[in-house]
Amino acid sequence: MESMAEGLIECLETLKSQGYILPLTFSAIAANGVAYIGRYSGEWDNCECEFLYSPDDPLQIPIRFMFVDARGEAAGFVVAASENYFVKWPPVPSSAATGH
Repeated sequence: MESMAEGLIECLETLKSQGYILPLTFSAIAANGVAYIGRYSGEWDNCECEFLYSPDDPLQIPIRFMFVDARGEAAGFVVAASENYFVKWPPVPSSAATGH
């Protein structure tokens, strides 16, 4: 991986191609315990990132991201020094999501 930004671009492109919809809320937790929370909103071709929580400490790879889209679909993505990988979590059954 050449940069953290490239890892995030790969992640967002994967989420888009898998059918996730904006807004996407995410958490990022790094190997050094630093955590960020944010939201991507707008349109895929011009989305904006708003950080809801962002400490001054730097993130140390590997960094594990969890994304949840507007429908509640969740996915994980790991940005690592040698290789990035995507994990699609199974959807939550509608009965579990609504409590019925």
